[in-house]
Amino acid sequence: LHAAFRDLCAARGRRDCVRWLASLLAGFDEVEIVRVMQDAVEEHLKRPYGAEDVAASAGDADPVRARVGLRRIPEMVDLVDKLLKNGFDVWVLSSSNFWAAQFVATQFGIDTSRVVGIRTRVVNKVLTSDVLDPAPEGMGEAEAMTGFVPRGPELSIGAGKGDEWMLRFNPGEGIRL
Repeated sequence: LHAAFRDLCAARGRRDCVRWLASLLAGFDEVEIVRVMQDAVEEHLKRPYGAEDVAASAGDADPVRARVGLRRIPEMVDLVDKLLKNGFDVWVLSSSNFWAAQFVATQFGIDTSRVVGIRTRVVNKVLTSDVLDPAPEGMGEAEAMTGFVPRGPELSIGAGKGDEWMLRFNPGEGIRL
């Protein structure tokens, strides 16, 4: 699975990669996916942040290097806390699946109604593999922001190259980090 993800990312780019990952959640029901994502995030918060080789089988000559662990950045925790205490409307825009992003947001005290992540269509309370647009990844970040967030951000913070589009989009005079 890791090799398929690596190959897809190399061939088609990050947008298709994150959509494919979200489609793998098909078959979970709406209650179960919340629990599964909470368990996954909690497990990764316990692991040291880094990378490890993942082999498809014993003797795999080309293992995939995969990121492991999640980290809380104390300065971000402090910043979000200060923003919330001073009346700012804090939103999370994530290229991760909505259910994982929602749980992470609660760890920062952010209301779950303020989370935008990749979602799949739900039919009869069960997730399908049909990823809904806008998917907040790459150019889709600006589209998701305008579709879900009622006004332009005063402060936008990105964590990497994947956030370039979101940081470029800002209709006001907001700060970009």
